[in-house]
Amino acid sequence: MAWAEVRRQVTEAGLDQRVEWLRALDVEGTLSWFAEWWDSVEPSDLQRRVMLLVVWGGTLNPHVHLQIDLWVERFRRVGFISDAPGQDPPTSDLAVFRGAPRGSEGGMSWTTSARIAGLFAKKYTEYEDAPGLVWSATISPGAVLALIDQREEEEVVVDPAGLRNLELLT
Repeated sequence: MAWAEVRRQVTEAGLDQRVEWLRALDVEGTLSWFAEWWDSVEPSDLQRRVMLLVVWGGTLNPHVHLQIDLWVERFRRVGFISDAPGQDPPTSDLAVFRGAPRGSEGGMSWTTSARIAGLFAKKYTEYEDAPGLVWSATISPGAVLALIDQREEEEVVVDPAGLRNLELLT
């Protein structure tokens, strides 16, 4: 459902050809093109919103490839975004969870599901040098930059500066 909404938004913004072209690039190529495109005078606000959804949602660990402050700046410029039709930004604090190794708990990608955070923690434990852990936090509505479910992860993209009550669960 979420990817269908993103495709609809891509078409509405007139970005079909660019998105198809991006799918042929590797992560570094996609993010390099995206940074150059973002800084050009060409994109409209709608195009920026939609392309941000596409690039963030289509890149695993996007914050690893581009500094967090640059991502936050881009999300702040376009305002709250979502891949769910008619999704309004939250109006109250959200409980969020993150599966990540120690030292990465302050990232931008969180989820509303402790179970999904546990799956990410397991993935880190299996494929990385450090064990994955599950973290919980509270995020205020103004620090929620996006709600994205393209990969069915119930993702909440946050401005890490707004994380409160950070706690290690496992």
